[in-house]
Amino acid sequence: MYIDRRLLHVQDELVRIECRTFWLQKLGNSKDEFEDAFAPEADQSQEVDLFRCAVTDGATESSFAGIWANLLAKGFVDQVSLGILKEKLKSDVSGKELSWFAEEKAKSGAFAALVGLEIRSNNEWVAEAVGDCCLFHLRSNEVIKTFPMQKAEDFDRRPYLISSNESKGIETGNELSGTWQSGDAFLLASDGLARWMMLKLSEGEPIPEKLLGLKNRDEFISMVQEERKQVDDQPALLRNDDTTLMVVEVTG
Repeated sequence: MYIDRRLLHVQDELVRIECRTFWLQKLGNSKDEFEDAFAPEADQSQEVDLFRCAVTDGATESSFAGIWANLLAKGFVDQVSLGILKEKLKSDVSGKELSWFAEEKAKSGAFAALVGLEIRSNNEWVAEAVGDCCLFHLRSNEVIKTFPMQKAEDFDRRPYLISSNESKGIETGNELSGTWQSGDAFLLASDGLARWMMLKLSEGEPIPEKLLGLKNRDEFISMVQEERKQVDDQPALLRNDDTTLMVVEVTG
């Protein structure tokens, strides 16, 4: 992961990027317990020759998952090596007072899923993923590619994750590349939302239009809260989990 492509893009061309991110923590948790992460953290509207972004999802069952997810998201964008990120995590959590159980759990390391996207001004894009965070490439409000998962059933398998422990997890993931056209959009989503999107798409619902039309975080929160509700005692299609959506729109 974190392939350095800074010398591969054309320096004298620019692409306009509009990037905005929406998120909501798991119902019953506080904002401080949110264990997804994303970078850039602030919404963007800029002309650049190269744009990088990422969404990550910390595994709740591991220690310091939220901290690790944040390091991975920022590290992908800034092209920081995993070795340096692992040392940064050790530094960030050293000195914290932990129970004996938490200390034993911490020895196993922190785990997180990641999907990262690089958009180049020469109409190329490259995505990398480990785990079940997903990317959707949209054109004319239609999904033309999904990555790395292809259907809702794919989320039933336990995914590989990036670990801060040298002996666990994996350090290389899947990669997909393609070309963009002016007006294309990319949606990056943590696992629960990505699964929900695939379920809705399979039912023929216009999910791209709905998500591209979100105006602010309040609208996103209302949508998520509504979709988390059970209907006629059936399980909600959108699972109660930390939920993140990044919308990236590209124009030439």
